Amino acid sequence: MKERDVGAPTFKNRLTVLSFYFATTCPRPEMKRHMRHQRAAKKTPVVLSAEEVACILEAAPGPGLRDRTAFCVAYRGGVRAGEVTH
Repeated sequence: MKERDVGAPTFKNRLTVLSFYFATTCPRPEMKRHMRHQRAAKKTPVVLSAEEVACILEAAPGPGLRDRTAFCVAYRGGVRAGEVTH
């Protein structure tokens, strides 16, 4: 399964089924000892560079400072996009 690049949820599901099979249906505890679960890789969040953030803030619509200030406050406060639009 590792060579076929099977995802972690599929891998875990198949190991659970095989573990049950070797524990209950066909009792072979030595087979169960060789099974190891695979951990899902954690995804790192995308972090914008200072230049990218400056470009986004410069592209704020409107002639006044109101929209740009709203973007700055939302970005620095870590507010999600849905909260900003609400």
